[in-house]
Amino acid sequence: MRRRHIDKLLVADDLDKAFAEIKRENDALKKHPWVADLIRVLSPHRWGLQRRLVMEHMRSLRGPTVLNSPKEFENTVQSAFQRHSSQSDTFTLGPEDDLFYWPKGKGAGVWAVHKERASAWLRARGVPDI
Repeated sequence: MRRRHIDKLLVADDLDKAFAEIKRENDALKKHPWVADLIRVLSPHRWGLQRRLVMEHMRSLRGPTVLNSPKEFENTVQSAFQRHSSQSDTFTLGPEDDLFYWPKGKGAGVWAVHKERASAWLRARGVPDI
């Protein structure tokens, strides 16, 4: 009888740890959801991805729950990209937040991610590497 009680406590403890980890990840993603999604979209594309395709992928990640109108959606994604790119005129963050760049130059419409920086950025916020 005592053994079953201990086993139940161990299972409950494992579940508590798992739920705590999921909560930490969700909290971290809530603070920077657009940036994490941009990293997720751009990571598989070593040479970058056309802006139009980035927007399509972002919409599919966000699914039908995206409440913003298409223009607001694109502006939000663009803003997250520019806030985290030292090539942008609006970049004011530190070097650890310089995550994105234009591999073909500004205005070419191709976006890419610095994978090593992005991995470190995610880890620093408790988000598993993508």
